[in-house]
Amino acid sequence: MGQTEVIDLVGDPDASLLPALDCLDRHGILAYPTETVYGLGSLATPRGVSSLAAAKNRPPNRPFIVLVGSKAQADSLAWNSAAERLVERFWPGPLTIVLGDPDRSFPPGVRSVEGGVAVRLSPDPAVRRLLDELGEPVTSTSANLPGESPALTAASAVETLRRIGVVGGCVIDGGARVDTAPSTLVTCTTPAPRILREGAVPKPLILDLF
Repeated sequence: MGQTEVIDLVGDPDASLLPALDCLDRHGILAYPTETVYGLGSLATPRGVSSLAAAKNRPPNRPFIVLVGSKAQADSLAWNSAAERLVERFWPGPLTIVLGDPDRSFPPGVRSVEGGVAVRLSPDPAVRRLLDELGEPVTSTSANLPGESPALTAASAVETLRRIGVVGGCVIDGGARVDTAPSTLVTCTTPAPRILREGAVPKPLILDLF
């Protein structure tokens, strides 16, 4: 229970993800590969978010993003034509969009004080499989300590969990990542989208759509 379990999808692509699902169900913290770096996540529930925020020493004014397995998992959010156009072009991929959450379907710590939720559909097959089997979104933050580079391997993610004091966590090993830019962050909480952070999707490609 106290040891970090590693699911090796490199050696066995069909390995069971049940340990990862169990970890999340226990409101634990899971490390997993994305298209950029290894991330840390939890269920997008009050208890899950609280666990992750405590482990990362994350202040309430810095909400986590959520990863979804399909656009349908974010249907409760306030989609507009700009958001629809962006995800049609760039999802799955390294584009995170901020949408309004009028029904408060996500808890504080994911939903910002302004009422927005940042969401992404990752193309990484390991995290896509996880989200398909889980059937709901997970939170996401880089697997690192403040001021350090994010983990690019499962071994580094295991070490990160140890150093932040996570007990009984789980790591999905999807192989080494290549150090790359983070996802581009665009807010669609108003009719005209606004780029908050330029990353892996270049700004000109975003602007070309509008």
